[in-house]
Formats: sequence, C-alpha cells, structure tokens
Amino acid sequence: MVEAVIIDDEPKNISILKKMLTEFCPEVKIVAEGKDARQAALLIKQVRPSLVFLDIEMPYGNAFDLLDSLMPVNFEIILITAFNEYALKAFRYSALDYLLKPINIKELISAVKNATDHINLKSTDNRLKNLLQNIHNEKEALTKIALSSKDKIIFVPLSEIIRCEASGGYTFFFLKSGQKFISSKRKYRRI
Repeated sequence: MVEAVIIDDEPKNISILKKMLTEFCPEVKIVAEGKDARQAALLIKQVRPSLVFLDIEMPYGNAFDLLDSLMPVNFEIILITAFNEYALKAFRYSALDYLLKPINIKELISAVKNATDHINLKSTDNRLKNLLQNIHNEKEALTKIALSSKDKIIFVPLSEIIRCEASGGYTFFFLKSGQKFISSKRKYRRI
C-alpha cells in the first residue's frame, strides 16, 4: 500500500481524484489532503507520504515553492494542473509525471504504476542497504559466541573455534587450546 497526500486548492478536484484512485488505483491510500502550500508543507512533514499528488497553482505559493521548502524531497511527485506550461519545470524538480486536468484515467493509472515501481525500488534498495550494513556491523561486532550446556552458558571467542560437529541435539566445539565443549539445545515439539 502506497501512502499518499493530495494537495489541491479546489475541494472538488480532491474529491474527483480520490474517487479515481479508489476505483482504478487501489494500491494508493490517501492519508491526508491539503488546500494550500502552507498546509501542504506541514502535512507532508507530519505524514511523510511516499507519494504526493500536487497541484501547481495554489494559495501561499506554488508547487515549486513548496518543493524548495521541503528539500531534500524523499517522496515521489505527480503534478496535476490545468496549465501545460510548467511541464519542463516539473521534470527539473524530478516529478515522476505531469497530468493535465481533467485527468485522463489511463494516464493516472500509468503515473501511479510508475510511482509505485519507483517506491518499491527505493524500498528494496533501502532494505538491501540495511542488510549489508547489518552484515558489516555484525562482522565487526561479533567476536564471541554463547554456548549453552546442561547447566551453564559460556562465551567463547570465535577466533578460538577450530571446528564444530553436530550429533543429534548436541554440537561439539573444538578449540585451539585443545578444549572441547558440548553444547546442547532442547528440542521443541510442535503443538
């Protein structure tokens, strides 16, 4: 589900867009609506949406003023306007799409699919970055392992372990010092 915000100074336009999104783009969930640049700035900072449907001309500044005030922008933008002279500027601000009013349903579906693909790609990239960072951190941080035996837990430096052998519910740890530890783990039954 893609959380989105609609910013438009005309309530009728918000209502129409919401209906279109509900019917044709169910993957989008509208979490907030705003009617001017001031309100939009506050909403976007509070809600932190993945996608913003943004009218260009509105009270207290236009879409570009708003985006300048929010830099760096960490959400996808679909600009919706009645004016086609802003198209070039829209793409300079990294808008994914630029829809003219009245909105064409096919163009809306295409724009939302494009936005969803970008959002999912960012999410996958972020998860991969986190995974790699966690692996890197674990390599640096993990220096000992806790071995549980029948009545105690001992901590053994990883660098001291030569090899491990498993046998049933037991694992035998052979250390550089010649010591051998037996670690057991209780077997659990499914209920």
